[in-house]
Amino acid sequence: MKTAAVSCVLCVVALSLAAQPLPSDRQVIPAVARVEGADGASWRTDVVLHNPGSAAANVTLSLLVEAEDGLPGTPVTVDLPDALAAGATVLLADVVGTFFPDHVAGALIVSARTDEGQPVEIIADSRTWTPGEDGVGSYGQGIAAVPWRPDRGLARTERRLTDLETGESFRTNIGFANLSETTAATIAVDILDAAGEPAGTRWVTLEPSSWKQLNDLLGKMGLEGSGFAAIVRLADWQDLT
Repeated sequence: MKTAAVSCVLCVVALSLAAQPLPSDRQVIPAVARVEGADGASWRTDVVLHNPGSAAANVTLSLLVEAEDGLPGTPVTVDLPDALAAGATVLLADVVGTFFPDHVAGALIVSARTDEGQPVEIIADSRTWTPGEDGVGSYGQGIAAVPWRPDRGLARTERRLTDLETGESFRTNIGFANLSETTAATIAVDILDAAGEPAGTRWVTLEPSSWKQLNDLLGKMGLEGSGFAAIVRLADWQDLT
């Protein structure tokens, strides 16, 4: 039971990721948004889907949002109106504003099936950026999708995030998604300075089927500068079945 619970907890950093997208019938995009940000920024997320296979895919989008304390989250689910043909690519512009207008941010699960319900491996990617009045974004970030596959690395109970920075030009946000429908997770985020010395710990409680993001984590801990690292670890879990 513990192994199953651990495998459903995914923690990622909401910074620019350069990982090569991998095909899977379920993809998790750790952070999508249509929300006002700091210093007048206005964030939006575009999602790109590609079907490298030979069968058309019916695509379902599920948004995990922040849950109330002690209560499981309630994912919001929509089906794309048109199937993704074999070899085709589609851009879902402003995915939150278009498909989830009652929400501002969360983690996105993308699932693909044939008409008969068989899984179809697709590739997903995203960009979250700040469009200006002239349509040109001032800054943004690429957030790669994470394949939700039983044979890949979601079962690790600890991850390390490096090259974190805080100051006038940079902020570090860390996002978490709990993919389990019945298991609540307690996450510890241990911060190390550039010399490897402990600089503080933040704790996060993550309800089943929910998402949470710690914005400007280092700044709110009174830290400043570059070279920080975070040890993100599953400290405890509780089966709420």
